[in-house]
Amino acid sequence: MNQLRVFYQELRQGKSLFRTLQNLVFADIVLSGAILDVAGGKDPSYKRFLKTGSDSKWFRADYNPSYQPDFQFDASEQWPITDDSFDTVLLINCLYIFKNPQGVVREAARVLRKGGKLVVAVPMVFHESPEPADYHRFTSEGIRLLIENAGMAVETVRPHGGRFTCAVDLLSGYLKKIHLFLPLVFVAQYLDGVLGQNQYEQRHPIHCGYVVVAVK
Repeated sequence: MNQLRVFYQELRQGKSLFRTLQNLVFADIVLSGAILDVAGGKDPSYKRFLKTGSDSKWFRADYNPSYQPDFQFDASEQWPITDDSFDTVLLINCLYIFKNPQGVVREAARVLRKGGKLVVAVPMVFHESPEPADYHRFTSEGIRLLIENAGMAVETVRPHGGRFTCAVDLLSGYLKKIHLFLPLVFVAQYLDGVLGQNQYEQRHPIHCGYVVVAVK
């Protein structure tokens, strides 16, 4: 995948900077077996980027019946799924809408088979987005703690977007009106690449969000 070309195309087609950066992280993740996508909506863009094996089968779980999910339930309560049922569980941009995200992660761990993979994506710097509520933002340590408290081992925590990219993302609605969005996206990416390795940035990072992979 030519990431620069895909990055530009996604933005030109109207995908948000946050989602575009996040989806490029998903492009490096390979899933297999029975996959449970929780609260992901009807046709999420990340499904185009996650790699799946020939043995993979995708199941959707959602509270909204209009999405025609395979499982309809409120993910904040006990899931009507037996233990050790899935090889992969996806919690993509949904934990912030739950009052008790720890309970949701514990349920994900429960329905995963031994050796199964949990993929979590969360915002850190992001505008309020009630769907129907918005309770949380997560640091890298915060999301790691939720997952480890559910008895799983974190394999990778990958940030996306740096200090300057976050600023452009937050101002994108205004920047698009004055036709500065795309030029400033590339300026921000350059500045994050150049300045992101200094000691101050290492001690006090700012990222748009994180994608975490964990194993049961």
